[in-house]
Amino acid sequence: VSRSASAAMTSIVVDLGAFDVDAVMAGPGTVDLEAVAALEQPMLDFQHELRTVATSVDDARAPWLVDRVTKRLDELEQTVADQVERGDAALDVIRAAPTLLGADEPRTYFLAFMTPAEVRGLGGFLGLYAEITADDGRIEMNQVSRVEDLARVLDESDETSVIDRPTDWLNRYSRFGFAGPSSEPGTTLGTWGNVTMSPNAEATAEVIAQLYPPSGGRDVDGVIAVDIVAVSQLLDITGPVVTSTGVTLDTDNAADFLLNGQYEIDDRPDRADLLQEVARAVVDDLLGGTLPSPQDTIDVLGPMVEQGRLVGWAARPDEQSLFENVGLDGAWPDAAEGDVVAVAFNNSAGNKLDYFLYARASYDVVVDAATSSASGTVLVELENRPPPTPQPDYVMENLVGLPRGYNQTWVSVYTRVPATGLTVDGQAAPWDAETEAGFFVSSTFVTMAPGDLPVIEVTLDGNVELTDEGYQLTLWSPPTAHVTPVAATVEMRQPDGSTTRGTLESDSGAASLLIPIPEPD
Repeated sequence: VSRSASAAMTSIVVDLGAFDVDAVMAGPGTVDLEAVAALEQPMLDFQHELRTVATSVDDARAPWLVDRVTKRLDELEQTVADQVERGDAALDVIRAAPTLLGADEPRTYFLAFMTPAEVRGLGGFLGLYAEITADDGRIEMNQVSRVEDLARVLDESDETSVIDRPTDWLNRYSRFGFAGPSSEPGTTLGTWGNVTMSPNAEATAEVIAQLYPPSGGRDVDGVIAVDIVAVSQLLDITGPVVTSTGVTLDTDNAADFLLNGQYEIDDRPDRADLLQEVARAVVDDLLGGTLPSPQDTIDVLGPMVEQGRLVGWAARPDEQSLFENVGLDGAWPDAAEGDVVAVAFNNSAGNKLDYFLYARASYDVVVDAATSSASGTVLVELENRPPPTPQPDYVMENLVGLPRGYNQTWVSVYTRVPATGLTVDGQAAPWDAETEAGFFVSSTFVTMAPGDLPVIEVTLDGNVELTDEGYQLTLWSPPTAHVTPVAATVEMRQPDGSTTRGTLESDSGAASLLIPIPEPD
């Protein structure tokens, strides 16, 4: 193994020397597609050397090796396997990038800017948008515009078509202003303000792609959604931005200012201007100069992708598979893989109080491996924290007739185990039992006065899917203004009568836990 690894490392150094990533950046807003294609061969050589090491590890195994040596071989094998998987994903990107960037024909992408100050399932209210075009590696963005302009065109049009997919998305959200195949004649085709209600990025992007042309836009090859927190992190690459109000924004203060501080300047409802300024300035700086290196981009945006603050969708299935492989699809859990608990929030008051909304969730579950059943409880704790300083009406008022400072949130809990009941603060509450993306969804509206700390409890009981390895649990934390931790405590009763326990926590994005079923003696 040592001889093989030593030889492989010598070759890998040569491979990496030929891996000229910086050559990809050809100039202002331009990617050199030939330089991208030239990365494929050194990447193939790199992968070959790693697989050579993996073969050597496998060949070195023997029944007489002591446990400590076997354990070290297991660790090395896993490390190499992880690197091979990353390398395969990188190869997929290298091979697909020219096409995505317009090598064969110009590409058009819808860019959505979201603000979690008014929370939505995907992250935030969609207030601004732009088009990105890519033609033979040259990337350009048109004017950042208000989504209300699209809504106005849609309202004034004679468009009679409907949104025809995805079916489960329409079944759950059509009541919020979207016309599907079964809608009554005359139903509005869509409501842009509610289009980001679902946490399922792929389904939401499909709806946006259908809604955009009748709103005055063009057919798009994909959708990219980014929230204010992710935009603020780009300032680490571009440098600070000075707004028209004289405020200098950098990575330390931009997110808080755009989520709440901007509203303290005055009480105008026309608050999208500052976000427009910052979004325009950031993108102009990115595309007006030499694009950042892939490594710098990954360092800055990688955590945003993991948290679901930067998500993407491609209209072509093969390209969508690439987005999924690199985690750009929003990391929404796969309903076919074990047990899942996810929470999502939608502001239903029409204010910007979600900057002061704090939440956390927990899942306590007992799993019986012999019967593939589970019984548990999901708790979602909310806090409508009173603002520490006076806030303008635009933040504090609402559109549903509640007193000033009140918030109202549509809370949704996604599970693989069916729900048997839902309470708010220990009292039975009206709730909806629906399905979406292969999950059971339990939803209820929660109204909160300033300082309220309501607790939603969802009880679960039913079958749970066990994988070949055992019980797998995935938790998903939503991209809210502040971190929403989701934790779990698992007690698993094994077929042999023993009990295995495990814990898991996710502060952002998805996290998984596997409790194996022991092999029979």
